[in-house]
Amino acid sequence: MATDTQTVLEAAQKLADLLAEHPAVEKYKQAQKALQDDPDASQLLKQFNSVLTQIAHNERAGLPPTEEQRRQFESLQTQIASHLKFKAYSMAEYDLTDLLRKISQTWQKPLARQGAGSSGDPTSAASRLVI
Repeated sequence: MATDTQTVLEAAQKLADLLAEHPAVEKYKQAQKALQDDPDASQLLKQFNSVLTQIAHNERAGLPPTEEQRRQFESLQTQIASHLKFKAYSMAEYDLTDLLRKISQTWQKPLARQGAGSSGDPTSAASRLVI
């Protein structure tokens, strides 16, 4: 039985609604807000982005990063890695990404099985799928 587009979109909306209520999404939102509300974390991120911008500017000009830029980058990277709110955010981001990966693998499995019997037909649904 063929499924129409509207049915697929309705199922996608149901999945989106379920995701919105999932603990991994809530944990991610809370960690993101905690980072935004922390002045120290915001300052660290601002400094880190500034150094990255300077390094990128040098690269575009064909120059390596200066020793000072390299030192600042490493120092800020260490500070960010040890900051509790950045750690919490990284863990929450990992959990959410893992959940989304599992969902993606789940919906891709039937397409891959259908494509496996298509003798490598480049017009099969699985071979046209771009992710």
